[in-house]
Amino acid sequence: MSFQNSSISAPVSLSWRTMTSGFPFLSVSRARTSCATRPFSLMPVLELVRALDAERKGKPEVIVLHESDTGADMDEFWKLIGGKGPIKSAKEGGHDADWEKELEKKKLFRLIIDADGKETFKLVDEGKITYSELHTDDAFILDVGCEVICWIGAKASSAERKKSLQYAQDYLVKCERPHWLPISRVLEGGENAYFKAHFDD
Repeated sequence: MSFQNSSISAPVSLSWRTMTSGFPFLSVSRARTSCATRPFSLMPVLELVRALDAERKGKPEVIVLHESDTGADMDEFWKLIGGKGPIKSAKEGGHDADWEKELEKKKLFRLIIDADGKETFKLVDEGKITYSELHTDDAFILDVGCEVICWIGAKASSAERKKSLQYAQDYLVKCERPHWLPISRVLEGGENAYFKAHFDD
């Protein structure tokens, strides 16, 4: 996961090829959360680390590494992401505005499957999206530009729960979104800070 400024984080491919000098990157495994960063850019990544740590009940070991570090922990970090290679400079990595433009494309869709089995999948909003647009009776698909998230309302039907991921996968194909975008699932009541950060209220 890459952090482009204090308010934007996004999943990226698990490879040194997606890393940029000066920006924090977070590698999360079942047992360990590793951060590679510069000291001045540490705060935003630590906010997400704390959220992940709370979500996993403090079980993972948290390791903070600086870009210039060497040693066993740094070797383990490179191993987790598939090996070490030349890291792009900040200039080569591109400007924050490019990422922000991608996030401005946010779209929220609502999935409704009624008792008769009729399925409705419709656009609710795009651009600035508020958390209040989610309703507990249904499932929603949120495209945040760098990831697609299925949010399942507490009172969503069993059909909506079962089919939400399939609708998210179909959405990537039908709307010609990158096939490699990650798809995640969030249940109402289990939202973490990362999920809530995508809303504008």
